[in-house]
Amino acid sequence: MIPACLLAGILVPSASVAEFDLPILFQVPKTISVPKEISLGVLPSFAGVKDLTIEVRMTGGNMLRDVMVKMLNEKYRGVTKRIVFQGEVNRTHVDQIRRLDRYEVVYQIGKDGLGNKTFNSLYALGPVRKFIEIPEGSDQDLLNRIGKLKFYVPVLQLGSKPLDSVTREWIFGKKHSCTQFSLPADIDPSLVYDLLVFNPISLRVKTVKNHIPVKLFNVLKDLKGGVKGMKLAFAESVFWENVHSEIAKAVRESGKVFEELGARVDSIEFAEAEEAMQLNAKGLIIAAEAYTLNKNLLEEHFDRLDPNVAHRMIKGKEVVTGEYLQNILTWKRLRAQALKTLKDVDALLVPTTMIPALPVADVDADADTYTGRNINYLRNTSIGNTLNLCGLNLPCGFTVEGLPIGLMVFAKPFQESVVLRIGYAFQQLTDWHQRQPDLSWAETI
Repeated sequence: MIPACLLAGILVPSASVAEFDLPILFQVPKTISVPKEISLGVLPSFAGVKDLTIEVRMTGGNMLRDVMVKMLNEKYRGVTKRIVFQGEVNRTHVDQIRRLDRYEVVYQIGKDGLGNKTFNSLYALGPVRKFIEIPEGSDQDLLNRIGKLKFYVPVLQLGSKPLDSVTREWIFGKKHSCTQFSLPADIDPSLVYDLLVFNPISLRVKTVKNHIPVKLFNVLKDLKGGVKGMKLAFAESVFWENVHSEIAKAVRESGKVFEELGARVDSIEFAEAEEAMQLNAKGLIIAAEAYTLNKNLLEEHFDRLDPNVAHRMIKGKEVVTGEYLQNILTWKRLRAQALKTLKDVDALLVPTTMIPALPVADVDADADTYTGRNINYLRNTSIGNTLNLCGLNLPCGFTVEGLPIGLMVFAKPFQESVVLRIGYAFQQLTDWHQRQPDLSWAETI
């Protein structure tokens, strides 16, 4: 699950239009940014582009030309016009942009901050989305002043340093419906991961020749980096309750492998796991989303679906909006809390399941047996889903009956590169993933 969206931006030169390969930007929203002096014959060439926003940049108190307003309304009726302001904004600007059929405003705060005239003008726009671009390292007074606006979205400029504590606490305190971050093309991916505590967020990534920088998504770049110096921890919590003794022993033994590889292996209290399990006890969120996405199948072909799965999904029909939203808000708080707990931990080590694998015939004996076993098998993994953790299951042993035991490595959200690196190191020193268990006993079932 990705608690962020990518926004692609293209800057159009004022004289002529270059050839843009827009399809490479896949299904992300696209913003065409045009200077105020652009030739009016250029813009219609973008007609038909989906998920489009036309962005017009105003500087030095300039006004939109009447002919520009007319053309935008005629050629791009229904398309959002984003008006970007630098410098002072006054009531004349407000009256002018109100002539557009659909618009939003961006205000880029400069060295002079947010003056009274500009603040009052932005406030006067009323229920219009306002993106307030906030410079890196802004002080508490400026942040508090921004917080007095209505219908605004903070856009934090991120450079080469982590977000400062003043800004971080301000974001937490305001509880914005969404926080945007503007990222340079060469940003350190670790800084991006640090932003996920502010879920939901959106990321504005500067493109390089219309391509999103690959380094943000290259999860294999550190695959062979080893685990020396990493801090791994057994999460001492509900993950271990009623766990089969053979599973517990095998997972604990895996810690010795990581220590041999140079990692530091400790134990930590992880109370968030218990709350996450309680939140997901009825599966409300999953059921509601499953029903919404599969409504037609469930309503029209219910009897043709797997009965165990169909009956779980149909329960989502009973979930009311308030209950769903309350769960989402609680998840958001709990995920932020979990990230604070894991601040100094690279990954958690827990059993993948609380009970060993069983023959399919045993699990499918009847509906009640299936439901009970399903809860047992999903307990630990569903906790990871609720907390938005990134997980990797590793073979780490067999029961006396030759059935596989799994070690779950949980890292912070979107840290696929971390869990893959840990998993690769583990399998360089073990061969559980290559062994074939003796299942001859199963032939007698």
